[in-house]
Amino acid sequence: MAHTDWPDHTAPLSPLPTVALLKLARMLCGGNPITVHCSAGIGRTATFVGIDYAVQKIYQSDKVSMIDVLKDLRNQRLHAIQSPIQYAFLHLCVLEVFIEVQQSDQIAWL
Repeated sequence: MAHTDWPDHTAPLSPLPTVALLKLARMLCGGNPITVHCSAGIGRTATFVGIDYAVQKIYQSDKVSMIDVLKDLRNQRLHAIQSPIQYAFLHLCVLEVFIEVQQSDQIAWL
């Protein structure tokens, strides 16, 4: 699978395709880890992994600190999430998932 509409150092205009890709990846992985990589592995990759990580935290405890997500990512990968727009996009995607969860009262694809 590939997310071809995601320019380097920035973010897509809408969170919907990224959330859809995450859902598909989660469903296809069957509970196994998802392998993700972009050119450097710190911008788009870290943002995508951050979305998945934050969603997992919401699923486990109904709350998440986005700054803690960023800190955890950067403890594992220096400079993870390269730009303010990627950090904002992380929030948008997590908000989109949260809205879906509130409307359906479940996350079937986790």
